[in-house]
Amino acid sequence: MMEKKSTLRQYFPYPTISLKKAAILVLIALVIIMTEEVIDVLMILGHYAFEAFELVLEEVIQHIFHVDKATSQLYVFYILIALAAGMAIWAYRKGPLLLLRLKNYVNIAYRHQKQQCIDYWKELTTVQKILLIAVYIPLTLYLGSFFLI
Repeated sequence: MMEKKSTLRQYFPYPTISLKKAAILVLIALVIIMTEEVIDVLMILGHYAFEAFELVLEEVIQHIFHVDKATSQLYVFYILIALAAGMAIWAYRKGPLLLLRLKNYVNIAYRHQKQQCIDYWKELTTVQKILLIAVYIPLTLYLGSFFLI
């Protein structure tokens, strides 16, 4: 009778991960690694979008109402104040509900991930558990430390 040949895959378990989860993890890693650059680019793009909106609104007001630049800027200012007040009221009303939803989602995701880890641990053989604790986790932490520098 032939003995089973041991393979590397037998001792090197691969947990499954979806493409969506991998993309989210990559985006989170990019935000952690390049925090200043990402925030800077997002702030610049947001500023450009706001300036474009403000300029278009100012030009439309000048064209429709036939007013000078200073008057149209004043109208735009009042419109923006009204929009900011509306968003503040919306956030005041919807904020607690959104925070409760977020809290429930995080709690459910945590419990699901914890159960996946427990199930994964139960499926491993003793050799795989030893390899995971002695080799893979320290190696991952060591290689991950290079990205924090």
